[in-house]
Order: sequence, then structure tokens, then C-alpha cells
Amino acid sequence: YFGRNDDQIKVHGVRVEPREVEAGILRVAGVAQAAATWYALPSGSRSIAAAIVWHSPHPPSAQELQHRLGAYLGAQMTPSRFVFVDRLPLTSSGKVDRQAIRQAAVDAGRRGATAHGFTDTEARLMMIWKRLLGLESVAADDHFFSIGGDSLAAMQMLIEVEAMFEVSLAVQAVYEARTLNRLAGCVDRARGQPGDIGNEQYVFPLHAEAP
Repeated sequence: YFGRNDDQIKVHGVRVEPREVEAGILRVAGVAQAAATWYALPSGSRSIAAAIVWHSPHPPSAQELQHRLGAYLGAQMTPSRFVFVDRLPLTSSGKVDRQAIRQAAVDAGRRGATAHGFTDTEARLMMIWKRLLGLESVAADDHFFSIGGDSLAAMQMLIEVEAMFEVSLAVQAVYEARTLNRLAGCVDRARGQPGDIGNEQYVFPLHAEAP
């Protein structure tokens, strides 16, 4: 009734074994130790987080590490948030403290935000992303699905975009323009043109005299 009593987790409807994620991370050059678990998004869904002990004091960016992991892990198994630590947190019994990793993953999103240098559309869109994904900082080139977004969060985001900017974008727009600045460009184009450019390729005219 209460679920599994091991470390297996279910993310986006897919069962993930953390040790398989850890095995993929350990194949990346520079990783000394790794521990994976889930963390909760404000949307109510879960994503994967990983605590990593890096050999050098200068670990790569999350996007660079996700790119490297693409050779070893599928998209559903690639963590969306990384926590770099000097040593893995342990419980009093000597096991990896995955609850501490989950909390650290949430805290990692609270690193201070600024809209300096953003366009007005990017700054307003950034506020939506931060609220939905539980982040306090989003870069212009951050990928929505790489920083914790999922299909449910994408739908919620489009609803808020429509309410804020008075434009309607198709879901496909989120998958084609995954970064903040590219999606902001879609919003600006939609606001500057009549009709709904997010959906126009899926809308067909009806002719009374046509077959």
C-alpha cells in the first residue's frame, strides 16, 4: 500500500533504478562518486537529482554534464539537477542519505536570480519558469526540460504565458524552442503578428464548396 521499500523511483511514469543512473554518471571522466535520487517539483511531479563528488575543484556546468551523460543514459534517466559535494552525505547507519540529497537539490535552485540583461519578455517568462520549477535563477540559454521541466509543467507554463502575454502557443513550440530566449522570441513573434503562429500550422481553412 505504501509503495516499494527499496530505492527504485518512478519519474514521469517511468520506473528508474538509481544505481543504474549512478553507474552511468560514474562513466563520465572526472566523477569520483555519485548518488542519485528524486526530488519534487512545484508542479507535483518528480525529477532526478544526483549528488556528485568531482575529482577537481572545478566541476562542469549542468548542461555540459547532461551532454556528456547523453552517451551513457537515456533522456528519462538523465538527472535534471546536480549537487556537487566534497563527500556524499551519509545517515547514522553509514548509508547514502538520499533525503539530504533531495533537500540539497531543492536548495540548489535557490541561488539568487537577476533579470539584468534580459528583454522584458524574457524577464517575465523567467518568473513563470522559476515559479513552476522551484528555481531562483534561470539563464537565457537554459533548456526547460533540462532544468526540471516536464510535460505537465509545460502545459501549466503555456496557460500562464497565454494569461500574461495574451498569446496562445502550441505545445510543440515548447519542444522546438526549449530555451528561455528562444521561447521568448516565439512569444514576441506571436504578439507582433495577427493570428496564432503557435497553432497556425495545424489549422486548415474550411471551404463550403470543397469536397
